[in-house]
Amino acid sequence: MRTMKFQSMILIWLITIVIYLGKPPLILSQDTLKIGVLSVIEGPAGYIVKNNAEAIKMAIRDFGGMWNGQPIELVFRDMHGQLSLAVEMARELYGQQQVDVIFDTPFSSIALAVSKEALAYKKLLFVTTAVTSQLVGNRCNPYTFKWGINSYALASNTAAWAANQIGKRVFTLTNDYAWGHRQLEDFLNILTPLGFMHVGNSMIPRGTTDFSQFLLEALKAKPDILLNITVARDHITSTQQITEFRLKEKGLVVAHGVFYDETIKENQMFFAGDYGTVPWYWKTHMNYPGAKRFITEWNERFKRPPSFLHAVSYSATMQYLKAVERANSKEAEKVIEALEGHSFRDILANPGKVYSGNHQQVNDVLIVKVKPPHLNEEPWDIYEVLETVPVSQAYRDPQNTGCRLERFYEY
Repeated sequence: MRTMKFQSMILIWLITIVIYLGKPPLILSQDTLKIGVLSVIEGPAGYIVKNNAEAIKMAIRDFGGMWNGQPIELVFRDMHGQLSLAVEMARELYGQQQVDVIFDTPFSSIALAVSKEALAYKKLLFVTTAVTSQLVGNRCNPYTFKWGINSYALASNTAAWAANQIGKRVFTLTNDYAWGHRQLEDFLNILTPLGFMHVGNSMIPRGTTDFSQFLLEALKAKPDILLNITVARDHITSTQQITEFRLKEKGLVVAHGVFYDETIKENQMFFAGDYGTVPWYWKTHMNYPGAKRFITEWNERFKRPPSFLHAVSYSATMQYLKAVERANSKEAEKVIEALEGHSFRDILANPGKVYSGNHQQVNDVLIVKVKPPHLNEEPWDIYEVLETVPVSQAYRDPQNTGCRLERFYEY
């Protein structure tokens, strides 16, 4: 009798070992939810994105700070805007640190590279700063979500509004790297169907200090609209020199590929009168669920209202945590299922949705015009809102993006 009982215990023990050995290494960190943030504090665009991690921390706190009875851990890495370092740090976060998800990844080339790592490790990535539409287009994968506006939506909404309000002849100034190339391609795909004529383009090397030759080329082309597809320091320098050359006084209308509040506020006198698209503005979104408290706290802590990047970072983190809660699991595939097609209302989106076809988060967007500084009713009152584009019109149908998520699924 004892022998049979002993043999049964041995058999159960052996079966347990076999089952355990067959599980992936991820099971070892089952009890702790770990969030990675891959961003920039020192380096290009650091002044724009350095507080994104603070918004992520606020979302973790507001969620309750706990999951499965354990404190949620946050691991931050500053990749200084360097592609090779970003990839190395992503591998360290997913591998050695065993984070379950990475947030942020500024710069399009970096976001695309880290997205490949997310696929390789089968762990989640939420891109909240980089805007390349390739993330939800021909280079999408099921482990990557794009939270906040993408380059195609920026291009299409600005172009559609300009076509009806300004004119049809367009000259472009384009940063000569991945983000600029993608943004230009998106604009060109939109301009022709809307009846625009693209009368010229100048490719701008990163770090250009003298834009005179490019602006002279633009004037010779006699455009109605000068479309500025540059970012960070190039965006500031080019806009300053557009003003110094008095191009706007000569009747040229300036529109932009992307607006970042920090860039506009510090250089508002140069951007005054210019047009663009933003996915969120603190003044118009004050009544969204939870937004007033978020904006008030941000003002108290940082002596300024949050930018759209801060709202996007908070929203992405909160919706990820709620998806983990709905799935009752942090396993990537189960969280993906909880996010795909999910509708929600929060500080960013009212309503918002996650497209299941390409993992783009969508919400209404705003067409804005930069105010002259003397018209500011209060600090950081930098935009005049010209139009709200509803979510149903603001983004492409996933079926038209070139994204085919199903070919990646192997589980």
